Amino acid sequence: MKKMIKSILLGYVLLTPICIDADGPAGEEINMLFIGNSFTARHHLPLLVKKVIEEGNPGLTVHVQPLTYGGQDLFKYWTYYFSQSFVEQSTITNAIIDQRIRKMEGFLKVDSDPDEYVNFYKIVRPEKKWKPFSSIHKTIKAAINRHRQLLKDNPRIKWDYIVLQSWLDICLSPDDGYAKYAARFADVAKAHAAKVILYITAAGIQNAEPVKTPLLPEKVAAEIRCVKMQEKRIDAFAVVPVPLAINMIQE
Repeated sequence: MKKMIKSILLGYVLLTPICIDADGPAGEEINMLFIGNSFTARHHLPLLVKKVIEEGNPGLTVHVQPLTYGGQDLFKYWTYYFSQSFVEQSTITNAIIDQRIRKMEGFLKVDSDPDEYVNFYKIVRPEKKWKPFSSIHKTIKAAINRHRQLLKDNPRIKWDYIVLQSWLDICLSPDDGYAKYAARFADVAKAHAAKVILYITAAGIQNAEPVKTPLLPEKVAAEIRCVKMQEKRIDAFAVVPVPLAINMIQE
């Protein structure tokens, strides 16, 4: 029972940073874009956030939209899927969308690993063998289809908040990995008057069996320090540190 209560409380703690303070008049609306993978899509996280915010702010309507590709990180979202197009959708031109579609079509002709692809994963996952570039061709096709739909029918949504999810890409330098590409998305978000929320996942420390002590607490602490450093550098609205919460539950 104690563990259950702690889990429930931590759930509220994690959601607190994204419970938007909206004291405006009744009928106010905000728009939130969630960029991530299954850690965002599973359990309908955007809808959960919508429900929590609306219950805490009567009269406020929250519109949420997920932009998710399974097993992908911000590096790929930025470099190969051009997901910044959807952050920019209130101002983006059809010419830019079309140009990005053509670039993605060009990626489909690339079978060998591009230099930036190799260099990124040498830094982020030096101890593991990464999947070849050709393995993301299917996701690139999905990104092309999304861009074609945007070209056909752009809703011109102006976002208020952009949630950026990490996935096995946290480095100890704010100039590498998740932090580097979160900063790039943050620059685009700021140019469109949107605030950024850094959502940090914990794929490497979740336990199926009971544990007596927190898993990899030093690694978790070091990674969160890096993210907090980047939070200040890019003036993020909030950080949602799931690894810290899981370590607390494991105690």
